[in-house]
Amino acid sequence: MKRFITRFTLILAFALPFLVLDSCTKEEDMTNSATLASEVVDSESVGQFLSVETGGLWSISVQNSSPEGWVEVTPSSGQGSNNAVMVLYSKNDTTYSRVADLRVWFEDGQTITLHLEQKGKASEDTPGGGEDPGAGGDDPGSGSDDPGTGNDDPGTGNDDPVVDQIPHTWLELPYYQEDSDWMYVSHHTTLQNRQVRNYSMCYDTENRVALWVAYPLCSMYMGSQGRSDAWGYDPKIPQEYQPVLSSGWPERGYDRGHQLPSGSRNAAYHENSQTFYYTNMTAQISSFNQGVWANLEQKVRGYASSCDTLYVVTGPILTTTTDSEIEYTEDRAGNEVAVPKAYFKVVMKYNISSNTYYSIGFYYKNEKYSRSQPEVSDLRTVKQIEELTGFEFFKNLPDDIEESVKNQYEPNKWGFN
Repeated sequence: MKRFITRFTLILAFALPFLVLDSCTKEEDMTNSATLASEVVDSESVGQFLSVETGGLWSISVQNSSPEGWVEVTPSSGQGSNNAVMVLYSKNDTTYSRVADLRVWFEDGQTITLHLEQKGKASEDTPGGGEDPGAGGDDPGSGSDDPGTGNDDPGTGNDDPVVDQIPHTWLELPYYQEDSDWMYVSHHTTLQNRQVRNYSMCYDTENRVALWVAYPLCSMYMGSQGRSDAWGYDPKIPQEYQPVLSSGWPERGYDRGHQLPSGSRNAAYHENSQTFYYTNMTAQISSFNQGVWANLEQKVRGYASSCDTLYVVTGPILTTTTDSEIEYTEDRAGNEVAVPKAYFKVVMKYNISSNTYYSIGFYYKNEKYSRSQPEVSDLRTVKQIEELTGFEFFKNLPDDIEESVKNQYEPNKWGFN
């Protein structure tokens, strides 16, 4: 620690990069505040100040640090305002970014989480590599590539910058798997005068469908903005790999079914418009999309009101153990688009005050249903959904509780008897 403090004192004048609020902690009527000088710092930076404004006790802990132990905070607790809390770290001589969450607790129970990233040398030397994905250029249907997302053809492997630009500490993210046809992208938007993540996806360029879409949900993301109906191409994925969905498939009985629902992103126009990217759509049986699935989405929004943050991953299932053939339909340009055989949704509640996690999964075949409401028979554990899909969900849960959280099956906690 003494070494960090000495170096910090000598080099304090260096430019200090930027930080992103990474949590959906409720911020209405805030009487406390916590801010960093910068959100993302360059590889040469060795520290910065964090400012705490409050009239009571406070404490700060470092969480979700990758790698472990690269950042320290001093003092880590106190009483009353302090604009000289030191956040200390050494130069980053690796080629990878380092990330951590600084979680600030206040005496009245309020919590603020600040996300800090220190760039690696490679990300600074690569054109566009230091830009936050989604910071600009996300106009619906523009078709232009966002600077820094990388125009590499799918299948470039480990060097695909699209993967590297998604902070790996977000709780909703599944484990990354490499596939020559998959692209990983993240979209951001501006809410409450700050940039926040909207959603992330794993996109299958061969089958023209997102295999999963992951997002946080809390009151910040919801409001009175109506549907934008801003149908258009995703600016972060080359158009040649996207379905042409200027209209849906009514003659075939399919809707353009949202994976991230429009109704879960209605605080602002831009935020909502990103849900209408063609990459967020699947060929979903119309009555299913407008019936039991729509009511499940409404139920999920209700879950968000009973916790600090709800983390959601949803996606299609293209093949099963008994049916390995992928079914296709055609988009408006005659391109083949995969038709899901089924859908999954996994959700996880997080409550800050009790530091508790609760999870559940849902599974539905892509077919007509005689009912319109979700039932207990639709429920699965997250672990069961992992076995069905081959994906590993909520990879950033603490190791000591990950398995127990994923094996939870308590229907009563989710409104089922």
